[in-house]
Amino acid sequence: MEQAYPDVSSTNALIPPASDGISGGTVNSPDLDPRTMKPKRRAISNVQHIFAIISTLEEARRDQNEKNGRILAKYNAERPFTREELEEHGLGWKSNFSTKPLSTAIDKVSPRLTKAVQSARYLTSASFPENHPGGKQKTELFRRKITDTIRGWDGWVDFLNEVSQENALFGFTTVAWLDEYSWRPTHFRQDEFFVPDGTKQNISGVQLWIGKQYLMIHELAAFIENKSAAEAAGWDIDNTVAAINAAAPRSITGGGNSNPYTDFRTFEDAIRESSVSLSLLSGSKTIEIYHLYVPECDGQVSHYIVDGRAKKILFEKLDQFEQMSDVLALFSFQQANGKLMGSKGIGRELFEIAAAIDRARNEVVDRLQLSGKILIQGEAKQLNRFALAVHGNAVLIPANYTISQQKGIDPNVEAFALLDRQLVAYMDQIAGGVTPKEFGGERTTASEVNLFASREEEKRDAILERFLIQVGNMIGTCQRRVISSKTDDPRHSRPASISSTTCRRRNSTTSPSSPRCVRWTTSPTSRPSSSSSSRTRSARTRCSIRPSSRRSLPPPVSMRSSRRMSCSPRLIPR
Repeated sequence: MEQAYPDVSSTNALIPPASDGISGGTVNSPDLDPRTMKPKRRAISNVQHIFAIISTLEEARRDQNEKNGRILAKYNAERPFTREELEEHGLGWKSNFSTKPLSTAIDKVSPRLTKAVQSARYLTSASFPENHPGGKQKTELFRRKITDTIRGWDGWVDFLNEVSQENALFGFTTVAWLDEYSWRPTHFRQDEFFVPDGTKQNISGVQLWIGKQYLMIHELAAFIENKSAAEAAGWDIDNTVAAINAAAPRSITGGGNSNPYTDFRTFEDAIRESSVSLSLLSGSKTIEIYHLYVPECDGQVSHYIVDGRAKKILFEKLDQFEQMSDVLALFSFQQANGKLMGSKGIGRELFEIAAAIDRARNEVVDRLQLSGKILIQGEAKQLNRFALAVHGNAVLIPANYTISQQKGIDPNVEAFALLDRQLVAYMDQIAGGVTPKEFGGERTTASEVNLFASREEEKRDAILERFLIQVGNMIGTCQRRVISSKTDDPRHSRPASISSTTCRRRNSTTSPSSPRCVRWTTSPTSRPSSSSSSRTRSARTRCSIRPSSRRSLPPPVSMRSSRRMSCSPRLIPR
């Protein structure tokens, strides 16, 4: 599309007409010209507009972040009562420990999601046509190479664990690709990314995405190591150098643009790591940055990076990507109301039940201890001075005290054990049924066991299937980047049988739910023509995996095509 409005970084730019998104913390309306049907302004006006949006979305997520902090505290074995609360009510003697019911439930579900992905034989189902010569063997080779490449990433297992844990515990999460060249996505947990209220679970429903990162000095410096390439790509060298020189340790209060509200999850992380007063206040120096992805009127995605502390723009690339699915993948644990933030994770669903289980188990311990105690009666003043002495096998009790013949408190352990089993069963029903059921009665029929097993298996399968579909969507983007000639991975050495791979490009009228890869043998040096024939529905282009030299930041290459190659990303079971 022809450039009809100035860049955000242009300090002397005038945006006609005036921006309408800054005051409300939203994107601008395009103000389409009814004659030319071209927008007069972009979604983002300037850096002040960006920070107005950031402040609005961060404040909107403050309550959610606080709840997530409470859930994380319970997951990290928070005690059911505070010591001050017990002392205030004269109950300092009571037991006060956590049996970790929430973390037990979560740690059953999250590994199951990860295992389902890791146990798949292939991570892609891209295939040759059945009538293609040698298609079966070539399909097998392509799937194996893509799968080996992704699983060969040394951070793949940790990445997958983080995504499944965040998704199961808090309900939703997202991953993003932060440039045009790497196929490896970056995970952003809920307190690290922001989207507007009402954002749907489908990537096409994302109007705006903001991701927050803390980069160490060497990480940000690597982007501008090649000054000329960095400037051509869209980096503001002066602002980036200033941000690097002003690097500072991260604060537990959020720091930078996050002030003044407390970063609850970061604080809970610090408690778990026993580093509240040390590492976060005098740890590694970092630069707080925000990535902003926003689709323009024509659907192409502009990318901005800003300094969260100095509130200056570091990077700007207009129309960098074709669409949001090129840079984002969403994960949601539940369908719920169809909105991303409407998906509740197991942590939110089980928080109150987990607290009740902890309190009940502490009560059982207290009752058992009290049941063995001796009851002594006396005047109030005497009881305050009472001192029991034990010498050998003798227990010495002062005079004027009466030992009650009444038995100790009945612990009623059976009732509490039944309550405990019932609450755990409720947790399993909500979480997907992962604890073996204890059937009551003298005789349990096979039909009863089979019925229970089928119901539990049905819910487990629904949870797994949903996660596998979402992982498949993410793998689809990884695959397209792996076979792109712009990939920055220097380890790829293209096999002869894959170097001639070609794929049918999807036309705008083609259903996105039925992608099909078609490959045939061509000369390794041949390239598709950019003539009008390549714009037909049956146009084909070569998808190659090329070795490339490592560059600090390659010059940008346009990705503005009305069609894009796609291969089916479904997982193949072993």
